[in-house]
Amino acid sequence: MMFSGFNRLIVASLPYLPKALVGLIARRYVAGETVEEALEVVKRLNEQGFEATLDILGEHVESPGEASAVADAYVELYRRIADSGLRSNISLKPTHVGLAIDGQICRESLSRILAAARETDNFLRIDMENSPYTDDTLALYRTCLEQYPRVGPVLQAYLYRSGDDLTNLMSSPLNFRLCKGIYREPPEIAIQDRAAINDNFMALLRQAFEGGAYVAIATHDR
Repeated sequence: MMFSGFNRLIVASLPYLPKALVGLIARRYVAGETVEEALEVVKRLNEQGFEATLDILGEHVESPGEASAVADAYVELYRRIADSGLRSNISLKPTHVGLAIDGQICRESLSRILAAARETDNFLRIDMENSPYTDDTLALYRTCLEQYPRVGPVLQAYLYRSGDDLTNLMSSPLNFRLCKGIYREPPEIAIQDRAAINDNFMALLRQAFEGGAYVAIATHDR
């Protein structure tokens, strides 16, 4: 697994790496540097029978102005997806729209983004970040769900709490993404062994299927 500290090291090193090398590394994960490039990739995927989710890279904005600008970008992205007739929804990280600054700023940003999702009849995925934000992120999801039904959270299989979280979330119709988790977390709250994480991933899948939830399965496993 790639942990957040390693990711930050990579990001800090990017300005010193040849652009061609950066592009080669990022190509598997980054659809483009502009909206136009990303939408062209989505178009090709749609033509091959795939649907997509788009995420503006970033997290932990440092000012209300930055959070507002990111929210504006997501609103425009929903409109661009709709205008292009593409099959793609949107995923976002709560700290990218202000959660680490102030909960109210984040809620206001999400409210505007949800309005755009509603106007374009699209879906919003609220990504899960590291554990200090887990409770707040799930609370945000529940608040968003009261405003608009086409929204879903993410659960991380390496967190011991995820089984209980899934049980609680399935008290209402649920569309969630299940991933393994990439942030470095202490052993008190997170499984450290890769095989055990895989086992819990499968256990959570079974729990979701048995509970009637829709699961977006996020894994590179074959």
